[in-house]
Amino acid sequence: MTDTLTDSTIERTIDTRENEREIQILRIEPEDDLVVSAEDVEGLPLGLVKQYATVATRHATVREVDEGVWVATVTGLDGAYGDGVSQNDALASLVEAIVGWVAVKRRVGATDIPPMEGLDLNPPSHA
Repeated sequence: MTDTLTDSTIERTIDTRENEREIQILRIEPEDDLVVSAEDVEGLPLGLVKQYATVATRHATVREVDEGVWVATVTGLDGAYGDGVSQNDALASLVEAIVGWVAVKRRVGATDIPPMEGLDLNPPSHA
């Protein structure tokens, strides 16, 4: 299963059989504003989420996609990317993108946020 984040949707691709895929579109309605305040990101402290995002950028791939256009991504954080006129700009943009990505994943109840260097932002399991 993979999730791809766009502006206000998550496209979830599930491999159901060897050559079949099921795609679910999860939409966030405009009135369902994500909670990203000075202190909170969908129930998590903003500082923790920014720490996660900063740690995640240590695992980023940064590449120049056109002259003077850099894009940064992290494997496993499908749909979260940063861009800029330099590698550093792309990485800075990626931090903010990851904060938003985590907010969306938390809002839709996703439990597949990849842990990064011991930081796990998934909701606790109630087994």
